[in-house]
Amino acid sequence: MIGANMSMLHNFVSRRKSNRLWRKNRRHLGLGTYGVDLNRNWNDHFGQGGFSNIPWSETYRGPFAASEPEVRALAEFFGAQKRVVGAIDFHTYSQLVLRPMGWSTDEAPHEKEHKYVGDKIVEAIKGVNGKDYVSERTIELYQMMGSAADWFYGEEATKANNGRPVYSYAIELRPNGSARYKGFLLPPEEIVPLGEEIAEAMEFFADYVVKHPLEPK
Repeated sequence: MIGANMSMLHNFVSRRKSNRLWRKNRRHLGLGTYGVDLNRNWNDHFGQGGFSNIPWSETYRGPFAASEPEVRALAEFFGAQKRVVGAIDFHTYSQLVLRPMGWSTDEAPHEKEHKYVGDKIVEAIKGVNGKDYVSERTIELYQMMGSAADWFYGEEATKANNGRPVYSYAIELRPNGSARYKGFLLPPEEIVPLGEEIAEAMEFFADYVVKHPLEPK
């Protein structure tokens, strides 16, 4: 199983010294511009919509698919495992459990299986502290191309995984969407409860996907 938040490590110093809400990586793009949105840089329907090609935009996709070292490193790590059964990309915020696909209104081949597990993750989270998350397809939120969650479930990852697809989700953590930009600054007293409910959900997820891996279709 793989869980990821790709932009945090190299942003640590930048976030401490200047902008805590910086969301891209720190690639220098010239003319005083920095950063590629790593969650729009994956080689899965890259550049087909739901992005910006303007370097100073927060959703700048990058010059080409997998142009960023963070994306390439995680893709290479995934491919080296050969037996992955599940992947989750954690984000904040909005209390959502998002499943494939973000690039098409068509249902994914494993929509039934993905929905069942997504709904169960929501139930597990609610059972700890009563927080209500929503389980839905990414496209129901907005169109998005080149995302990590779609890549983990997509053709390139499946091929690298010996032809076996994986359960793949993007989880948007606390708080809910009504918080607007303040949602990125979670109050300290909510950090431990958040960890408790996600730990419960991940215990279910790990147990279920190992016992019920997706089959090729």
